[in-house]
Amino acid sequence: GLTGVRFSFHDHRAEVANQLADVGGLGDTYVRVAKLLLSRKDVHAHIYRIILRSTIDALSDYVRFLHDHNHSGRPIDLTFGMPSMRGRLFENRHLYPELDGLREHVQAALRFARELGIEPLIHHAPACLVPDHPERPACLHVTTAQMDALSGSISVMNFEGDARYGAACEGCAAREAGCYGLPSAYFDLDPRAAEAWLRPISESALDEARS
Repeated sequence: GLTGVRFSFHDHRAEVANQLADVGGLGDTYVRVAKLLLSRKDVHAHIYRIILRSTIDALSDYVRFLHDHNHSGRPIDLTFGMPSMRGRLFENRHLYPELDGLREHVQAALRFARELGIEPLIHHAPACLVPDHPERPACLHVTTAQMDALSGSISVMNFEGDARYGAACEGCAAREAGCYGLPSAYFDLDPRAAEAWLRPISESALDEARS
């Protein structure tokens, strides 16, 4: 039987979800499915939210929605991510959130989530999106790999799409720990703004997060 679902749920407002899906009525379905999963005690829902330009202002409201509809009897399993340069998002760079204010919005949502007993993770994003919480980014604690179905061989691979390091990454402990840097779209748009946004993470902060 089915015991777990990874659900990409990018906005809790049906009208916004409909615009993102670009398919009539699909946003309403997303919201209904989210409520259904949050009501099930027999299925573990892993909820993933990409932070987009049109939805960044509602991160805390989104967290509140999940909390208010959670009747599963377990803590909410929530991951926030930035758009990675793969698939649909590779060609739709207008969906990427602006760097200005991005870190502040995410950290505010993390604080609010923790007040509600939710401990979100960060995925498909540089570790310095949350420099004060190096325990959160998956890239620092999870090794991504691909297994060959025939031979059983395992290869460590980059699943972040086209990402790039900046000058600030040279002295960042997170780079050596698995961070792939910032999506290249930001460097293509404004290299100076991308460089200015990066925040090196110290080895001591990383060691503390691991302990």
